[in-house]
Amino acid sequence: RFWSGQAGAVKRGMEVGCFAVGDLGHRTAFHLDAKLTPTAAELRKAGKTLMQHYVSQVEGQAGNIGHFGNCLAADGYFGVSTFVEPVTAMGICLVSCLKSNAALFYAPPPKAEGAKPHKGRPRKKDGKVDWANLDEGRLPVVFEDEEKRVRCGLVYVKCLKRTVRLVAVDYLKEDGTLFTRKLYFCTDIGRSAEWVLERYHGRY
Repeated sequence: RFWSGQAGAVKRGMEVGCFAVGDLGHRTAFHLDAKLTPTAAELRKAGKTLMQHYVSQVEGQAGNIGHFGNCLAADGYFGVSTFVEPVTAMGICLVSCLKSNAALFYAPPPKAEGAKPHKGRPRKKDGKVDWANLDEGRLPVVFEDEEKRVRCGLVYVKCLKRTVRLVAVDYLKEDGTLFTRKLYFCTDIGRSAEWVLERYHGRY
């Protein structure tokens, strides 16, 4: 039995973990590797969790990932610390998606030039992100049309225990009100919103 994202339930059947190399210029992809996912009994026998199995798949493809741009796009199932931490430790840039209720905090503002260093460990986070009362300076709108509103900025993600480049996309109804919000992120904080969205959507 495996989780089916399409059905939104656990289903009986087969599940395959696969990798493809995306060609963003031609908007296509080429198959790279696929492995049948072990059953729960097989994982117990091997002393592994399902997420550890997925991480080992990435480890086996790390050389290819590095060769083909060193960026891995994975869906929201993998936007958790047990996947993000070991994958980034391999030196791989990860683009994925967070749960809509993820606890987010603004990154601390940069120190003013000439300011005296503070004692103790540097702060990792500032105030909590409140979607009803946003700091427009730290999560500014970078693109907007009739269908969506895109914000981008640096945030500290509590569940990941790290700062990421967040791209928050509000998909709008015809009357301009919020339909749904998606929280895409990239572990390479120097990337632009366009760069992140292009690679996440290229996952399909």
